[in-house]
Amino acid sequence: MNHRKRVLASIRHQALDRIPLGELVIPDGLVERAFGVKPRGDRARLCLRKEFLDELGMDLVVVDASRQMTGDSIGSKSCAVSEVEFWARESDFFVFVLFEGGFTRALNLFGWQDFFRVLAKSPGDVVSVIGETCQSLEGTALEMLQAGADGIIIGDDIAYRKGLFVSPELLREVLWGPLARMIERIKVRVGAPVFFHSEGNIWQALPDIVGAGFDGVHSLEPSSGMDLGEVRRVFGETLCLMGNLEVQYLLCHEESDLVREVTGILEVVGNGAGFIFSTTGGLIDEVDLVKLKRMCELVTSWRPSW
Repeated sequence: MNHRKRVLASIRHQALDRIPLGELVIPDGLVERAFGVKPRGDRARLCLRKEFLDELGMDLVVVDASRQMTGDSIGSKSCAVSEVEFWARESDFFVFVLFEGGFTRALNLFGWQDFFRVLAKSPGDVVSVIGETCQSLEGTALEMLQAGADGIIIGDDIAYRKGLFVSPELLREVLWGPLARMIERIKVRVGAPVFFHSEGNIWQALPDIVGAGFDGVHSLEPSSGMDLGEVRRVFGETLCLMGNLEVQYLLCHEESDLVREVTGILEVVGNGAGFIFSTTGGLIDEVDLVKLKRMCELVTSWRPSW
């Protein structure tokens, strides 16, 4: 089973040879530190990243569609499309493309203080921004999928550690409708899986995430009350879960703490169908490379005892 097939099988809740593994974010600086070199040009950067992913046994790569590459940009197409084409051509990784969602776009447009005021007094203004974002995102997502991407991730942080930023009812009014229509059209055209990313406590939003047509959800922060076992019990048959190791275990914790935490996650998911192992928010430059390698070894060698 190659990387792409392994991830797709898990999204479909099918039998696996092992649990798939991948990260939402991997900084270039971390890759450069691992090899002690700074590549010149985008192709060299991607080739070094591929070697990094191969050595760790990861199964997927995430192309950030909002990130602008500089330099030679691998040809004349948009940077993200060129990067998608590279991964589709040069690897068998499952290729996700990450987009900023409409809720986050509206929040950034209005600013934190004004956003909630506008949302309370004139929610239609927020709906307009979210609708326009989804329409634009749909066209770009289809372009990425036609270029060779396998799936889409919508990044929309709608929560903090204690719960949602706004009520579930208000989110239903402004957010889930436009997303559901966009997802439906994408699936009619190409049938690609779509994941939702949000940090924080999103328990109250999970039924609406399912209802909007998402295939999976990423983050599931334990420190925000997202108990993996309970989420898997309630939503494990309808959503592929991606998470849920806090990146702190790759920084300041002892290796024994990392082993205990990773093993605990693996024991919860068992054979791994419907699960992709990752950290809750992606890697950062300061990650301990020895601990990162140990984490990946634990995941790729895991076999349930039942």
